[in-house]
Amino acid sequence: MQEADDNLLLLSHGNGGSAFVPSRIGDLTLWIEGGFLTGYADGDTITAWPDHGLLGNNFSGPHGPTYRAVAINGLPAAEFDGVLEVLPGPALSGLITSSAYTLFAVATINTILTNDNTSYANAAILSDDGGGYFGLHLRNSPTRAVAYNWNGGDQSVILPFSLGVPTLFTQQHGGNVLSLAINGGTPGTIASGNTDDLSSPVMLGQGSGAMRPAMMFSAVIIYNRAIDAGDVSKVETYLKHKYAIS
Repeated sequence: MQEADDNLLLLSHGNGGSAFVPSRIGDLTLWIEGGFLTGYADGDTITAWPDHGLLGNNFSGPHGPTYRAVAINGLPAAEFDGVLEVLPGPALSGLITSSAYTLFAVATINTILTNDNTSYANAAILSDDGGGYFGLHLRNSPTRAVAYNWNGGDQSVILPFSLGVPTLFTQQHGGNVLSLAINGGTPGTIASGNTDDLSSPVMLGQGSGAMRPAMMFSAVIIYNRAIDAGDVSKVETYLKHKYAIS
């Protein structure tokens, strides 16, 4: 039944019946994509974004992003204005463990207005609101993505990427190593121990201190373990093909 459901999802959301979907890898804790949203017309405010994994880790709130019916590679997405729009989600403990996780995100980042030397005090695609313990953050001057972990001190992997183009971010923590890769490239790494606190809620489109990027957001997928390199490649290939990322 799961295989039949997976194939239906593939055919319905632009994968042409590809043999792989993220739910075939164990320990999936979050899977949201623009193509899974229903009941919205172009220009509507997204007030609820259900998780299409197995755990119901949904995001919802009154000040969500704007639904765009045709966005990255012609597929639906969420447009965040970088000012007011954000979607709260579950506690971080529902998505990752203190010692391990793997996160994939697809977005076109258009504007970043933060460049703080303390990495967590920057805009973010996803972070723990106010906690400052976890996040996929963004800095400007120059443009950088920041994989962030607090294990008693700031631990960050910082890599360049380009504004205004669809980008795949892969962030992983496991074996006391934090890593970040852009578009499936060679990851940067740093030694990093357990995340100190997982109690804060996760925010989509906001860093600590209400710092928000202007972006077109398509997908985030999280596993609560460091999946192996072969499975990382499968998810990256799935996302790069679906959203035409080179």
